[in-house]
Amino acid sequence: MCPCTETDAVTSPAPVPPKPTTTTTDIGHDEQLVLSSNELQRVRGEMKELQAAMDQLRSDCDRRMKQLQVELDAEKSSRLQLVSEVEQLKKIVTTKLRPF
Repeated sequence: MCPCTETDAVTSPAPVPPKPTTTTTDIGHDEQLVLSSNELQRVRGEMKELQAAMDQLRSDCDRRMKQLQVELDAEKSSRLQLVSEVEQLKKIVTTKLRPF
């Protein structure tokens, strides 16, 4: 059986959720945000310009990333070639320094 009784359930208060707070930047219930047709067209135009700018930036970024990847691959290839040459030189030096 449960240790609590029915009287405990009746007498204990239920937790009260916190009240939502409002800030001064909130739009009140009585206020309405109304845009005129010209303002709406201006905002839509700005949105299109911003979208075009974002697309251009994304395209530029993709192009630059591909270019950097090509450069990185070339650097890797050069490094591997140098490592190979160093290993060959080490072999040559060690074979010539061996006493007969």
